[in-house]
Amino acid sequence: MAAAGDTYTYTSSANVVPITIPAGKVFRQVIEGASLQSGTYVLSWTGTAQGKIGAGSYGASGITGAVVGGADLTIEFGAGTLSKVQFEEGSVPTLFETRPHGMEEALCHRYYERLVAIGTAKAFATGQCYSTTIVEAPVYFAPKRGVPTLTYSFADGVYCRNATGSEISTTAIASQGGCRNSLSVRFTVASGLIAGNASSISFYSNSHWLAFDAEI
Repeated sequence: MAAAGDTYTYTSSANVVPITIPAGKVFRQVIEGASLQSGTYVLSWTGTAQGKIGAGSYGASGITGAVVGGADLTIEFGAGTLSKVQFEEGSVPTLFETRPHGMEEALCHRYYERLVAIGTAKAFATGQCYSTTIVEAPVYFAPKRGVPTLTYSFADGVYCRNATGSEISTTAIASQGGCRNSLSVRFTVASGLIAGNASSISFYSNSHWLAFDAEI
């Protein structure tokens, strides 16, 4: 992760995405303690950047450090180029492990997920009208490490359908709480709904989204 306002450049070639960390900046990755056992770990990568494990010192690829199992740990890199980062148990780095794209995506979804429209399929939830201005609907996603925070692109980027099928733009979107794999979300419109009726919830376009953030 990077600090707000920092800019990093990157390119993609043959499924490798090296990034360039500017002078005076750092790039950090927090590793969840639930994924760590106590012992010695080695950090390896490709590129000119130097890295460090936790509060250790910066060094070139292949540095080692002591890790406490169950405690979150921060990996940090300084200025330079960076790709093929690997953190593993032991003191000798092994060949970079290439995991299937689906596995990588599923692992990422434990911490963050963005719900977007694909093509013309824009409906994503069905809820109940609690009044002429409010629809509450469960929105489901992959299990997170905890209850996520809801963010969205635009308050008016979603519409609800009333009893006649008319589309009514939302004016506000807010989480009412939930669990690791769903949130109860309140969608507010100016008017036009019928209390007690069902309502489908849809995106206006493919540029709108809801996101569920459980980052460390």
